[in-house]
Amino acid sequence: MTTIKDDPIFRSPNGDDWLIRTDPETSKMSVVHRPNASSGGQESVMPVDEFLERGGHSPEVEMVRKALQATRG
Repeated sequence: MTTIKDDPIFRSPNGDDWLIRTDPETSKMSVVHRPNASSGGQESVMPVDEFLERGGHSPEVEMVRKALQATRG
């Protein structure tokens, strides 16, 4: 059994967490959004490319871009 890797990349002022999830078997990367408990706390997962296409210039999008640049050298 392989463990999926979650790397925290951003925490918003309201307590939402944003992570990059990497599947070690496929190397596919996704963005995970974990809203704070008062927002319902329901985790959502989206492929990185789709997230970046939708995201605009929000702080979490900028942090995802920086994290990807760091991993890709």
